[in-house]
Amino acid sequence: MTFFTQNFEFFLYFLFLVVLPFGLAHLICSSLRVREFTFRLGWVFFFIAAALLPFLAKMIQRDRYAYQGVSDLKWISMDQVDEKIDPATGAVTASEKGTGTPVKRVDLTLDDMEYRDGKWLFLDPSLATDKKKKETKTEPAAPVEVANKLSFDPSRWRNALSFGIDLAGGTNLIYEVADRDGGGEEVKVDNGLMDRMVGAVMKRVNPNGTKEIVIRRVGEKRIEIILPGADQAVVEQIKQEITELGSLEFAILANQRDHGELIRQALANPAKKVQFGQIDAQWVPVAPSTDPRGRQIPNTEFDGDPEIAVRQITGLPRGFNEILVVFEPEDRRVTGHFLQRAEVTSANSGGGPAVGFRFNLEGGYRFFSLTSRNAPRQDGSRRRLAVLLNGEVQTAPSINSPIDRQGIIESDRFTLEEVQKYVNVLNAGALPVPLKSEPISEFTISPTLGADVQSKGRLALIVSSLVVLIFMAVYYRTAGLIANIALLMNLLFIVSAMVYLKAAFTLPGLAGLVLSAGMAVDANVLIYERMREELERGASLRMAIHNGFDKAFVAIFDSNITTLITALILYVIGTEQVKGFAISLFIGLVVNLYTAVYCSRLLFNILERSRLLKKVNFMNAIGKTNIDFVGKQNVAIMCSLALILVGLGCFFARGTRNYDIDFMGGTSVTMQFEKPQQTDSVREKLEQAFGTKNITVEELSPSADIPAGTFFRFRLASETDTILPVPEIEKKVSGAFQGELVRRTMKLGGQSEIPNSQSDGDTAASTDEFAGGQRVTLTFADASGKATRASEIAPATLANLIERKLSEVPGADGIPGSKYGRSDSLFGLEGKAGSGLQATGNRSKTYSEIELRSSKVVSPDDLQTALAIISTEMNSEPVFDEVTSFESSVADEAKWSALMAILASLVAIVAYVWLRFDNIIFGLAAVVALAHDVLVTLAMVAICSYLSKTPIAGLFQLTDFKINMPMIAAFLTIVGYSINDTIVIFDRLREVRGKNPEITKEMINETVNQTLSRTILTALTVLLTVLILYALGGEGIHGFAFCMVIGAIAGTYSTVYIASPLVLWFMNRFGENPAPAKRKATTRPEAA
Repeated sequence: MTFFTQNFEFFLYFLFLVVLPFGLAHLICSSLRVREFTFRLGWVFFFIAAALLPFLAKMIQRDRYAYQGVSDLKWISMDQVDEKIDPATGAVTASEKGTGTPVKRVDLTLDDMEYRDGKWLFLDPSLATDKKKKETKTEPAAPVEVANKLSFDPSRWRNALSFGIDLAGGTNLIYEVADRDGGGEEVKVDNGLMDRMVGAVMKRVNPNGTKEIVIRRVGEKRIEIILPGADQAVVEQIKQEITELGSLEFAILANQRDHGELIRQALANPAKKVQFGQIDAQWVPVAPSTDPRGRQIPNTEFDGDPEIAVRQITGLPRGFNEILVVFEPEDRRVTGHFLQRAEVTSANSGGGPAVGFRFNLEGGYRFFSLTSRNAPRQDGSRRRLAVLLNGEVQTAPSINSPIDRQGIIESDRFTLEEVQKYVNVLNAGALPVPLKSEPISEFTISPTLGADVQSKGRLALIVSSLVVLIFMAVYYRTAGLIANIALLMNLLFIVSAMVYLKAAFTLPGLAGLVLSAGMAVDANVLIYERMREELERGASLRMAIHNGFDKAFVAIFDSNITTLITALILYVIGTEQVKGFAISLFIGLVVNLYTAVYCSRLLFNILERSRLLKKVNFMNAIGKTNIDFVGKQNVAIMCSLALILVGLGCFFARGTRNYDIDFMGGTSVTMQFEKPQQTDSVREKLEQAFGTKNITVEELSPSADIPAGTFFRFRLASETDTILPVPEIEKKVSGAFQGELVRRTMKLGGQSEIPNSQSDGDTAASTDEFAGGQRVTLTFADASGKATRASEIAPATLANLIERKLSEVPGADGIPGSKYGRSDSLFGLEGKAGSGLQATGNRSKTYSEIELRSSKVVSPDDLQTALAIISTEMNSEPVFDEVTSFESSVADEAKWSALMAILASLVAIVAYVWLRFDNIIFGLAAVVALAHDVLVTLAMVAICSYLSKTPIAGLFQLTDFKINMPMIAAFLTIVGYSINDTIVIFDRLREVRGKNPEITKEMINETVNQTLSRTILTALTVLLTVLILYALGGEGIHGFAFCMVIGAIAGTYSTVYIASPLVLWFMNRFGENPAPAKRKATTRPEAA
């Protein structure tokens, strides 16, 4: 019974993933008498179940928790707790039986619990009588029954999704390695150095791996840091931590046998530094450990060693210690300046993981001298080598033998994870290469604005999908319903694949989903139009299904491959947001080959063999046509040239105003006013504040809740190679609109002392780390006193502010920071009201009310002073929802990368089309048509930017479009989409041509007329989706959607009037045709 209880989820998932799919397939196929399809249908159901599994795993979760008293923090057994569910909100309230006293829930892990006598009991190490038992579970002072039960909440499926910072809020920073090191020597960047840099930065900003921070290398010498949900105060602290080079040093722990008198003097003297004869020693803080919940806890590595000197750090909770370290004279000190590298290796004894390192010549000499003088004694006892990073002792392994330039640090307790951590520690201190002090790119968006952007993208996805579903059901009827099933499977598989790959959804990624919904239908339309032709020629339904899928597959495969090429290029050159689009587009295209081709065909075969489907009826809105497309080629080319020339004239006339800041360099700031403003007035004040006219201002409408005229974004283009730091820009903006921008206020509630239950003899409750400290409620609102999403604050931001202010409090010696230092163990924060109570998963949690509980070591007066300063500063600083900055060097590289991406995609497509059609002429014709589509779109961007200042701007939602990375993504997507149509027509032309070595005008016209229905229908579905994206997708992808609208129209037009006639033109002049064709082609009557 115990085994089943602990493994119930496994049996549940096994039933859902294996038994249910194949059992359901067997039941369906048996009832329809098509058992030959059972296995194939079972696999389809299996993949559907696998796609649903990560969402089901979030909906069905095992809740492990216990209850504590709110005031005395006493643990209460589950059988003494009443749990009630509020029918209105679904929230669970709990109180102690008998007294009705409210209790609070504390989440646990499986390691905290043990199943015994049919109950789950809490194993709390803080209640153990023997605290030296570190490897085994400890016995609680009294049995505490806890909850370990399954819960089902359908709304939790959203927790499986992760969102990029443009949808969830947060900051994206890109730093560049400096050209010269601290000694002025030129830096040689290689892969090893950049890997060490990434490890070093990770150690600074996410030392314990508990924060949701992404750090990775981008380009040749840059590092990208993504901070989801981080507020500006946290960002500024992390920026400071990132750019600090770090200080590494090796020294010796003072020990009783060598430094007995020194230790006695140090313990008797409160001073930090101690000198005994020629020996210099200093009390150094021990780096704290981290518990499973990410909180700092005391490091117990040095507990119980009588040979060394350890003492409690004044002003920090019990267990946070400092240790006495003996330092070498200045000319013999071994620092990270001499370390070349550290790496994971194997220990000499036992083969376990160990830390390997290597010094340069000078460092090797110094380290050998240090370790030789402190080698093991004759009785076998060993001295300990302290590893110090940034002023803290990280570890102190024993010295086994003298070490020169290279050696290892080994310990029986080392795990591979610990060794990797120490390698990062050593490499962090050893880095000779600093980062540039300011990020070369910075993008920040508030969680509030991110939520609004996310809701608009989701709305566009839902509406566009519904439109496509309705269109297919109406036009193709039963076959349309099968296509709709395939489309829904396609979307499910895309989203599920993103979850399995742990890829974050970005706003362009949502756009990729919308586009996939439109392009997924393309394959079905192609198949159905082939089936229509087969049926019109008198084929049976079974033969029409067979030939329709077989003949359409080659065109579907070729068109998807060419679009995959553009998706891959997008992923390589794109920013974080554009990569999200590339991933969703890539997955969508791959999945589409499975759903539209395999799954749709399987459903058709099952329905036809079971006689449930005896015939298919399609609407035929277009019918057969006989249009002379080649004859209209000259007129079409003249119209295209006229539009392109006018557009390019507008483009060159605009100059640098064509580009957004990611292609120009500069800064973009989004701000919200208390009262409506005029755009011209906002621009004038900003021009005065920054002393330049190179500023553009646009009004935004992020949500219906924000009044018109209160939300603006301004762009400050860079006029030099450097940009103003973001804090300076924010200061100038704040000064220009003093008292006019939305601000956040913090109101302090009354302070009260947290009862110290130990004085009442309640030893269980005395484990509260904040007992005897202070409790105060902090309320956040806007300038009018109203609590809004914009005025809420993240606990991490508030914690950073409180830590900073407490660290500035001087100690008895008058030195700031000597009283409290920086530690989040001095206080705890708990959200009491606001949107964070409903936020789940990795979404940013912000609150309008937070309870602060401080340690008793923090003076009530110091706490009150720190909070008062924070409140004053907060009341005077506005809230900026989005801040983006790019250095001109980054912008220049972005331009070059964008141009290379477009050229690379064109070359790759030419090569593929050449390979598939055995003639470079097809590739050249396709590329000319693609270049036409890109130029037409670029021309319309420039023309409509001028039209945005006319009365028609509001009717067509025109804005002053700026070319940025999402627009480049649109250009490449246009290339991929347009080549789809072109390849389908080329494939049909190859079929019409047969073995005829020539291509004639009649062949071209016949080909285009035969595929016209498919061309128009697929263009219509894609156009509908991108129009909905343009209308409902919001500001973030407005330019992207505009380009896609123009590109969808231009792509269809060029396929018909440019690409196909160009094949004939090229063949007549450079190909196999000896002269322009005069005779009618002989075509096969069965050609489709």
